[in-house]
Amino acid sequence: RLPRGPADRLSYDVSVSSQPPTLDAPPVADSGTAPLIVGQAAGTGPCGLRAFPRAALPAGQGPAAVLPVGALPPKRSQPRLRLLRWLRVASRYFRLVATQFWRQVLIILTSLSIGTLLYHRTVIEALGRVPDWSESLFATYSLFALQPAYPLPPSWALRVMYFVYPLLGLLVVADTVVRVALLLFSRQENQKEWNKVLASTYRDHIILCGLGRVGYRILERLVEWHLDVVVIEKNEDSVFALRAKKMNVPLLFEDARQEESLSAAGVEHARTIVIATNDDLANVEIALDGRRLNPALKVVLRMFDEAIASKLADAFHLELPFSSAAIVAPLVAASVLDIDIIGSFTLEGRELFTARLTVGPDGPLIGQSMAEFAAAHCLLILSRKPPNGSLQFNVVPSDRIAAGDCLVVHAELSDLRPLGKLLKRSHKQS
Repeated sequence: RLPRGPADRLSYDVSVSSQPPTLDAPPVADSGTAPLIVGQAAGTGPCGLRAFPRAALPAGQGPAAVLPVGALPPKRSQPRLRLLRWLRVASRYFRLVATQFWRQVLIILTSLSIGTLLYHRTVIEALGRVPDWSESLFATYSLFALQPAYPLPPSWALRVMYFVYPLLGLLVVADTVVRVALLLFSRQENQKEWNKVLASTYRDHIILCGLGRVGYRILERLVEWHLDVVVIEKNEDSVFALRAKKMNVPLLFEDARQEESLSAAGVEHARTIVIATNDDLANVEIALDGRRLNPALKVVLRMFDEAIASKLADAFHLELPFSSAAIVAPLVAASVLDIDIIGSFTLEGRELFTARLTVGPDGPLIGQSMAEFAAAHCLLILSRKPPNGSLQFNVVPSDRIAAGDCLVVHAELSDLRPLGKLLKRSHKQS
């Protein structure tokens, strides 16, 4: 789905496949409103390009659901999701506190119960009576803070409490209160405990391993697209760690090669793991561990060795192994040609490039329709920007190319190079 434009523009779905689809419906003249499918079909011109109205597609072929032109896809209710996540985080965080301090809490509650019971059964001379339950509880609580509520009683059991409970308050109560307070407020500083609990509440999220230059750029895009991300980074001194914390994403400073680290990041409930460290061997190990812990996990693996990457993809069914050098090399190499290359990728072994073309005042393309231009040069038109107009994404096939138009097209390099030379000659002549 290309970016949506005004309602009077067309919507294109581009299907690229190594096998020509079975599209036998006859071409229909452009009505100016019907969305089109561009596909390959045998014997349909020099490039095998042919336009079909969406309604002509046989059942089961083409997109499963089509949004009306100009319509936006439904969005999840972000406030509701945030509230539910906050409630899950709060409940799990308090469970973590209870798990870590249950022994101390048990000692404190037991001591309070014993002291309250002893006070309630003893006549206190200062009161002239037996204290009620609330007075007994307050008197016991005061002993922890070295502030007895009543003078030393004659009862031997209470006298033992007067000496033992202050020590118990120093050794157990004060230590527990301080540690619980630090644990509760550690979430304000994005410390380890809070991040682990926050990561454990994520579902259908993305795990990013490695926060180097490549990993940070990936994180920026994922956050920009409002996707849930948990980051695992081994180096706490990473220059990108502080930036990642400001994005409010869970950041775990652990070794992703350890299964415990992947489990802490919620790999069992994740949809994808992106492994972008600079160690090929570690990346493979993380990928295998992640797939073993979650067989349905999609693995995106960074590899410096392109040959090993392709073998791993076939052997372990990794969906998308990628090599930074392999991605950048075609783009850099193509940039020396007579055409403005702005992007590239490889699909089924074929390198496809995105280029920006500017039509000169006396260019040979002037007057051609968009459909004629695309069919003649075996390319797809992604956008058009007239000299004094706004950028148009969904280009109408019947529109004519005019002088000064800036076109962004998509094709193989073998089709783009002759077009670049043709435009260069026209610019020199003008």
